[in-house]
Amino acid sequence: MVVVVFEDDFSERPTATSSMAPAPPPSSMSTTTSRRHRDLKTLFNGNEVAGFLFQFPTPGTDMSSRTSTTTHAFDLADVPFIIGNVKDEGVLFALDSFNNITTDDDFVSYISQRSFPGASPADLQKLLQLYPAAPAAGSPFGTGSAYAYTPQYKRINALQGDWFFVAPRRLLLERISSTHTAYDFLSARVNVPTLGYPHAHDLLLAFAPDDMTDYFIRFVNTLDPNADTGVQWPRYDTTARATLKFGDGDVPLSIIVDDERLAGMRELSALSLRFPA
Repeated sequence: MVVVVFEDDFSERPTATSSMAPAPPPSSMSTTTSRRHRDLKTLFNGNEVAGFLFQFPTPGTDMSSRTSTTTHAFDLADVPFIIGNVKDEGVLFALDSFNNITTDDDFVSYISQRSFPGASPADLQKLLQLYPAAPAAGSPFGTGSAYAYTPQYKRINALQGDWFFVAPRRLLLERISSTHTAYDFLSARVNVPTLGYPHAHDLLLAFAPDDMTDYFIRFVNTLDPNADTGVQWPRYDTTARATLKFGDGDVPLSIIVDDERLAGMRELSALSLRFPA
């Protein structure tokens, strides 16, 4: 999920509580740039990156160039943004693996065909070590040996969630958090039996009466998600990697370090450059 504010008109935005009046933007954002006043159609047709942050291809574009090879070409709107993932991004995308992906060789063939065309088993050996077949290492994360419906199912969940969702978010933050104000979150609240916290599950929190809703509304009003009290959501940087976790249990809000499976995602990025899909 990505939350971006496009315009400078702060006069008609909703408030998280009746006592919180819309505030003007910070002084650093007071100068309006022409890009921030373009409508979405202009932004998209111009092949610029704004609300969705990744580059839209123009007709005839060679799609062999993936996100990891195009991030240097970003033309990013000069506004703060919120970005985040759910804990188990990949669990809804491995259902086609139930019938025929049961061994390490099957797994190598599966990811080579889907993600790294031309990669040999030797090329993928390090990735296999970083994403082991042990169910306790797979997704839904933190569930031990439960939900291991096939020998490779939780492994595929983990890898595909990182490859398609978590690694691109991290790559984006690593490239631009030094020049843009970014707030990162992890959603791990309201567990779904057998699925954990699946892709798009955070929308249930964002549009419900929830503390995530309050953070987002404050951000839309002021370009800062924080209130005077409560858990303060820090800006993301590549040193601290501070991330706001929306969780279950006695500690519903906490600041964590965004370093889960960091080595695995770096290997995914390296492979994507060698074997672009």
